[in-house]
Amino acid sequence: SPGLQHLAGAALAQGRNNVAFVTLFLQGRVEECLQLLCKCNRFSEAALMARTYPPSRSSAIVSLWKQHLSKTNGRVADL
Repeated sequence: SPGLQHLAGAALAQGRNNVAFVTLFLQGRVEECLQLLCKCNRFSEAALMARTYPPSRSSAIVSLWKQHLSKTNGRVADL
């Protein structure tokens, strides 16, 4: 709906990521939800979402998650 599209755009512009995520999800814009989660360093949530909705994206997101973890805790990233 145009209202949800407007709300998603406004929420993204204002950094209201939770509102943006919900409005994108309600519109079925899963790829944009995944991009938003990754942008916010919410890789664990993105990996779970990818496993459920577009499983073909799971390995790429897990790789991003490992890269992010290796910067903060390499031992955890290796697990």
